[in-house]
Amino acid sequence: MMDIKKNNKSQFGFLINVGLAVIFLLLFSLLYFYSTIFDGDVSRRAESWSAFGSFFGGVFGPVISLVTLFALLRTIQLQKELLVTQSTEFEALSSLQSEQLSETKLSDYKTHQLQLLHQQTAMLEQMQDRYNGEAERIFLHTTEFHGTKAAALQNMDKAIADSEYQISMLIKLSIKVSLTTYQTIEQIRNDVSEGLKSIDPLFVESDIGN
Repeated sequence: MMDIKKNNKSQFGFLINVGLAVIFLLLFSLLYFYSTIFDGDVSRRAESWSAFGSFFGGVFGPVISLVTLFALLRTIQLQKELLVTQSTEFEALSSLQSEQLSETKLSDYKTHQLQLLHQQTAMLEQMQDRYNGEAERIFLHTTEFHGTKAAALQNMDKAIADSEYQISMLIKLSIKVSLTTYQTIEQIRNDVSEGLKSIDPLFVESDIGN
């Protein structure tokens, strides 16, 4: 906007200088023609000076009025252009601030979802550790019948495998959410919700927040 203001001032100053130059040129031209056509000597008669003043007043009065009117119209035009420019820049600034606010909200929501996914992953890792500990306890210390012990170990192995699968899928989902450029919060919510449901149907949208 500062460049536009400087440009407008430069144009207005140039036009004023041209107008003043035209007035002075006209003044000297009229003086030359007046002194050439009429008596060039300085008169001592009041009537001659009155005629001289009437001549220049009649010629320069309309010229100066025209230049003044032109300058006034040009000033009004420059003010309108400045108001339009200021209005446009204000709208652009408001739009930019709105976009920045929207991007901030989007980034905060994305960070929140990633934190929840990491918490879910940590919880599954803790469960996996408990499964491993329980499997070790069954294997070393359980004195049940061989068939019962084998079934218990098999159940623990399945639980460990399921938790490993869920952990790996949660990590993949976290990477996807982290690397994807989203336009709306709804897109993030849908991606996370659908990803969790594909990992385990027990996951629901309430698990990830709104």
